[in-house]
Amino acid sequence: MKEFQMYLNPAHAVNSFKIRTGISDKLSNAFLSFSKRMYEEGYYFIADKYLNGENLLILNRSRGAESNFFVFIRSKKKDELEIFFSNPLFDPKVKKENLIVKRIIKENEDLENKFLFTILVIKEHSKIKPIDEYWGNLHSHIGTIHGERVWDDGITEDRNWLLQSLLWHHDFHALTSHNWPHNEERLNFLKNRCDAANITFIPGWENTTTIHDRVKSPHILVLCDSIETAMQAKYEFLSKKLEDDKGETVTPILSGVPGPIQRHLSYLKHLHNSGKAALFIAHPSSQNQGIDILDPELRKYISDAEGYDILFNFADGVEQFNFKELDSKEVSLLYIMRMIENELGIRFDELNHMAINYYVGEIAKKHGLYVLANQDDHYQPSIESGLLSDYSFGHNKLILSIATFEYFKKQKRKFNSSEFVKAIIHKKFIFEDEKGRREEQFSLSPVAAVSIDNDNGKIELYENRKPSVLEKIRSWLASEPSYYWNIAKLQFKYWFADKNQKKEIRNELEKAKAYNLKIDDKK
Repeated sequence: MKEFQMYLNPAHAVNSFKIRTGISDKLSNAFLSFSKRMYEEGYYFIADKYLNGENLLILNRSRGAESNFFVFIRSKKKDELEIFFSNPLFDPKVKKENLIVKRIIKENEDLENKFLFTILVIKEHSKIKPIDEYWGNLHSHIGTIHGERVWDDGITEDRNWLLQSLLWHHDFHALTSHNWPHNEERLNFLKNRCDAANITFIPGWENTTTIHDRVKSPHILVLCDSIETAMQAKYEFLSKKLEDDKGETVTPILSGVPGPIQRHLSYLKHLHNSGKAALFIAHPSSQNQGIDILDPELRKYISDAEGYDILFNFADGVEQFNFKELDSKEVSLLYIMRMIENELGIRFDELNHMAINYYVGEIAKKHGLYVLANQDDHYQPSIESGLLSDYSFGHNKLILSIATFEYFKKQKRKFNSSEFVKAIIHKKFIFEDEKGRREEQFSLSPVAAVSIDNDNGKIELYENRKPSVLEKIRSWLASEPSYYWNIAKLQFKYWFADKNQKKEIRNELEKAKAYNLKIDDKK
């Protein structure tokens, strides 16, 4: 069972913070009084050095089953603190400058009243997120874990990946790197950081489901019930792509396991039927060529009926909102427009990929499938950068039944990754309490800060979430050059890889050989 990490005594947290930041005695004393009041309100300071770093303290309201609400305290100067958190209200009327609620506390002010008012502001905003409503992201990428470069096309530093998740009050977070779930040490490092903040970490990967090309083939999200399952899948299945048909090693990124597609579908279904992995169709339509099940190029290799079957009869759900497709161009694909018209009775001549995914999601709901809202993020800025994360665009919302919530509340914990995955597979939470075996319904639905016009099929991000021209430039400079340089290196097999990355692959190949020998021994 995961355990969150907390300072039992707020004085210990404040003293540690004072030593790290050098804030004045007067400000420190007033801050301690504020902290004691927050503890009385049920909050606590997270005791994780990696998350806190040099100049942060983080409060959370959840000591168990209750959903998270995080408050950050940052030292700006020796005589100045900044207290901030994200506004949980998804309303287009909220001013952009109020999406991150900030309170500046200066030593030369009326400290007691400033802190008291800050407590009131926190309490009012925290009420907006119900304690039995859980938010999270189920499709993300990363660049480093514990300071080491990993095999993924993400460039996010792990601490930014974690802190942005806290800033936007997440309760669960999945890592879905391309065709590779990383190793146990790295996954456990992320899990331990998430556990410290009472966030459920879900290991997994984004599977390139090879039809013809091992890069340009549809993506399926695989959410594993445990790190053990992720490792099993790596050695049983994913490691097979490390050797191509000529015996030459290829980079374990972007490329999937060799086909045929049935090889992929049967293995993923095996994991699913064993209760070990939930499956979602990622971005059914995408501006990136070849990576979505509705791509016109793939119709050369699979029929419309086969594509339809994979889309609506194979997985647990589809990605209805993939925010990377917000600004994609409109396309006129007759077979997609015909499907939308036949299933929903709405006729369009053309739609962009964001809108296509939305309407595919509406069809999926008619088939009894879950639909998701995901960032598919490859870059997350520092929470101190002033840039608005795309985690502000939306999330997946999970609501438990009263009985399920009370079950976890008695155990003083949230659901773990195994319970989460099995609930999705079975479409219910299954547990035992004093009344015996219980099967309880739950809801998993997307929340997206967008307006939808069904007359013309336009989907627009709320104005308060749209980046300004300057913010776009800053974000581009911070992410795009690094992203494409990383992609370039990854596409040249191992030539530009770090020594540690090359060593990792050699080790993984040896582990895979040993693992497969053990399987043969059992036969």
